[in-house]
Amino acid sequence: MKIRSYRENDAIPMLSLFRQTVKIVNSADYSVNQIKVWSGRKIDIQVWNESLLANTALVVCDDHDTIIGFADMNISGYLDRLFVSYRCQHRGCATLLIHELQRQVVVKRYYAFVSITAKSFFESQGFRVVKENTVIIEKVKFRNYLMEKRVVN
Repeated sequence: MKIRSYRENDAIPMLSLFRQTVKIVNSADYSVNQIKVWSGRKIDIQVWNESLLANTALVVCDDHDTIIGFADMNISGYLDRLFVSYRCQHRGCATLLIHELQRQVVVKRYYAFVSITAKSFFESQGFRVVKENTVIIEKVKFRNYLMEKRVVN
């Protein structure tokens, strides 16, 4: 595994990885309709790209330079996206991404809205649930969690 900064030509493969991960990995915790809406919603690739460029965005690639995971964080410590290919779950990719983001974005509090599926991973990284949250995408309700990790210096 190699970690590197996001590049504009990564946007399309990352969007594909996102959709595939939601369909396969998150289907254990969300309904068929929720998965369909979440993975199928229209995403403007230019807006996606611009949001990644505005943040500290990282990708992890395999030995063939195929993107197997990605994450991004803004300057306030908000982790916007963290997705790892279903083929590479539980291999340390997400941990590598989180640790590198925390090395590059130094704040006293990291936070994210975390899916049911990812909650235990975030807890293993020192995050705690602040509150349960409901988000609505195309009139479909989703449960997730606002989680945070406070850093003591």
